[in-house]
Amino acid sequence: MIKEVLSILPKWRIIHLLGISKLRERYARSVFGQVWLVMANAIFILVLGIIWSLIWKMPLDEYLQYVGVGHVVYLYIATTLNEATGIFVSDSRYYLNEKNSFFLSVSAHLYRSALIFIHNIPLMIFLVVWSDSASFSPDYLFMLFGSLILFIFLFFWIYVLAVISTRYRDLIQLFGLIFQLAFLISPVMWNLEMLPIEYRDYFMINPIAAFLEIVRNPIIGSPVIASAYISAILWTLAGIWAAFISYRVLGKKIIFWV
Repeated sequence: MIKEVLSILPKWRIIHLLGISKLRERYARSVFGQVWLVMANAIFILVLGIIWSLIWKMPLDEYLQYVGVGHVVYLYIATTLNEATGIFVSDSRYYLNEKNSFFLSVSAHLYRSALIFIHNIPLMIFLVVWSDSASFSPDYLFMLFGSLILFIFLFFWIYVLAVISTRYRDLIQLFGLIFQLAFLISPVMWNLEMLPIEYRDYFMINPIAAFLEIVRNPIIGSPVIASAYISAILWTLAGIWAAFISYRVLGKKIIFWV
């Protein structure tokens, strides 16, 4: 599997073109293109922040950056994994006519998701600056470390979800339901500090909650609990192991299913 992953590195131009082509298809004949997604996120965050800050009686500037940055990070994780279920089928033309590594689609999909996330970075910067918490801190280095772990986590779990969803198409609907529920049980709208301290570590079993903790909290200047790093690393190692098993057992059969 390692050789196949490394074999796609010289094909970075194909990865770029494959990733960018999906964005062009999505926003074909649109004047504003990706700006619509950023505007939709901004409106959603504003409405959600105002309503829930009033319900929970929290300062708007403090809560808005929490839910805003959390929502962007959550969308990056959940959308990347949810849409991964159909990438081999949608890219089947690249494998039926010539031999290519299926990690080509994995890399292109992750690259496309990263581009969408980058488009939302100005929105996160605005929220942090508006809340008067913008200042250079060593915590940003922990954010980079968390982002690196997240990147590795997504890369291997994209492959796992894509393989099993290509074999069992009914799982696509199941994964869609799981990620809808994940929004409710992940600390996007609610703060982990609202829970009794003895239950906080249990919520780190949820990988999305763990990555929200290690990526979002350094950005907004909040502390990160140690169990979040432990959970994120364990889930990443589990993804590498699951990808290896999927590759050895099902990797050569994918071409017959697309």
